[in-house]
Amino acid sequence: MSGRDHVGDAPGSLIRAVLPGPCGVPWLLLPGWQQSAAHWAPVARWLSGSGVTLLAADLAGTAARCAAPPGTAARSGELVDRLLGEPAPSEAVMVVGHSAGAPLAVLVAAALPGVRGVVLVEPVASHFGAAPPRHTAVPGRHGAGPGGLREHYPMAAEATLRTIEAAARGLPPGEPSRRTRMPTDADGERAARAGRALAGARAPVLVLRGRASAL
Repeated sequence: MSGRDHVGDAPGSLIRAVLPGPCGVPWLLLPGWQQSAAHWAPVARWLSGSGVTLLAADLAGTAARCAAPPGTAARSGELVDRLLGEPAPSEAVMVVGHSAGAPLAVLVAAALPGVRGVVLVEPVASHFGAAPPRHTAVPGRHGAGPGGLREHYPMAAEATLRTIEAAARGLPPGEPSRRTRMPTDADGERAARAGRALAGARAPVLVLRGRASAL
């Protein structure tokens, strides 16, 4: 593929190369929540030294084209179908999923017979139907000091700390009460599907978590 234009660089494409240049071996990236290809430029630059081209999916743009309600298994299925409808995934040899993109990465990889491996970066256990790790989050205490989330996660951004606190209380980030929460059966169905795909993965799966992980 070296010397060709990047797969997915056509106008309106949902999957585009993180960095410009000739194509190498294509790896498909599904970024985490509120992340874009720009966040992964240093990784793409590093991988390019080994002849790898990192292609990033525009998950926000893909979701905007979906009709199924957010947080449902139907939405996950529609996201996967739309991504698979792009030309780039068919050539990907590795699929990388970060955080909220991890379950989608497993589902996409399961549909691509040419994928040789899957990398999950900071996956969230509950997204696969597994019990999340226990922590001692205290609601409302984002700052430093005994019992505060900042003490346990010194490198985390404020938005990440709010996400951790919401998870500790069983609430989606930014939602004030359980009355507005997506029904647990919808959450469970979506997670169960991703969990089954992970358990039945044909390609090797590598999970990466940092020592100073924010989650």
